[in-house]
Amino acid sequence: MPEDQAFNKHANQASTAPAYLSVWNIESFYGESYIVQDVTFNVHEGEILAL
Repeated sequence: MPEDQAFNKHANQASTAPAYLSVWNIESFYGESYIVQDVTFNVHEGEILAL
């Protein structure tokens, strides 16, 4: 199986599995400015997330 197909197969399986980490509605300010507003995400097994 080509590498890109293997990656997509794993990504599809991860999106249906229960999340290891779920975060809802993160907000962050710097002074009076929103830096992050209403960010929600899930992280599944094998995934890496950076903000």
